[in-house]
Amino acid sequence: MNEGGLDGLIQRMTAQKDIGNFVWQTDEFIVNRHMLRAYKDLDSAQKVKGFILAELVENEDPYFLIDSKYGMWGDGFPGLYKTLVGIANLGGVEKQKLKPVLDRISFFEEAAIEIILDRGIYFTKTRSGNKGTASEFVGMMVNIPMRNSPLAKDGRYIDRVMQAIKYEDIVKGRLNPEDGQTVGFKIAPKDMQTVGYQIDLLQLLHTVQTPDKPGREYWHKLQRNPAFIDLCYQVAVWDKDPETDNLLCQILKRDWQAANGDMKKFEGSIWWYIARRFDDETARDKFLAEPANEYKEVMSNELARLRVDHPSMRVYLPGPRIVVMTNYARDGDKAAIGYAEINGAINGNGDFNISRKNITLDMKAMKAPGVPEDAGKALLDMTTKLENFMSAYETYHNAVKAKK
Repeated sequence: MNEGGLDGLIQRMTAQKDIGNFVWQTDEFIVNRHMLRAYKDLDSAQKVKGFILAELVENEDPYFLIDSKYGMWGDGFPGLYKTLVGIANLGGVEKQKLKPVLDRISFFEEAAIEIILDRGIYFTKTRSGNKGTASEFVGMMVNIPMRNSPLAKDGRYIDRVMQAIKYEDIVKGRLNPEDGQTVGFKIAPKDMQTVGYQIDLLQLLHTVQTPDKPGREYWHKLQRNPAFIDLCYQVAVWDKDPETDNLLCQILKRDWQAANGDMKKFEGSIWWYIARRFDDETARDKFLAEPANEYKEVMSNELARLRVDHPSMRVYLPGPRIVVMTNYARDGDKAAIGYAEINGAINGNGDFNISRKNITLDMKAMKAPGVPEDAGKALLDMTTKLENFMSAYETYHNAVKAKK
């Protein structure tokens, strides 16, 4: 397996002869003879595009397009593209030798972008109806794997995408009618597809943007249109924009008003926004990121196999308020805790703010001096669960390492 290393894999991919019962794999992907057959057949952007469109319309289960034709498994089409991107990013091979792989990546990306930019094709229905439309299927490829593509950020796609975006209409509010269906903000039903399509194009633009084009001001102006505030928030999170907290507070105010005081409904609508804001910033995330814990290399699959729950580092309190635990350090009976408090009770207008705070917990007496009782109880509970998780993690980690 993996004979000849990455050089050997590239040679196999470019060879004209039959490749036999071949398997090459890393922790992230597997390349086998079925995948190589698909790789060899899809040797132009037009072949990739033609395959997508023909199969999407004819196949009742479009998630298995390449699988059914080439005997692969899993979500074949985006899976093959993701594997090619993974190979290109492994390193250790001269760029010239990687050229055949980079060419195939460009075929997939060109086909996907051509489909996305053709609105008629993009919303084509399949025999199954909405399931497996080109918008959904190509989106599986573009939304995440393309962000890792070595070709996505070199500027080759940006002009075509920018030309398709109705930027002036968006910033002047022309795609945000006053009446219609309420979805946090108001969008008339006839414009749902228009707004949604522009959001898809803007997400694609963010994927293919360069450091100086279109620039931060371009994204900030989109905030003028409330129909695009969720997109602006996601972009701000991706770019670590100082505007992130302000946008989050706007979304929380909108959803709290829409929930009309129903805390459960509010939690259900905002959990994703809170999770994205504090990705990799909670005390649990920081523990798992420590190199000595070898989470990605050793333990992520092991914890999933053992069904070990990751403790939540956030809690929702009346007010509404949200407490997110961001730092932890133990010193004897004391635990130094950092946390973010998101408060929606600062005035009578439903405005929210976000503040960062620190507290020292007495873990022996189970007391949290200097904070409201409900927040203190929540922090003590999260700290206890984190410590239990850390203890279990260390036990499993040592057991796994002992087997090696």
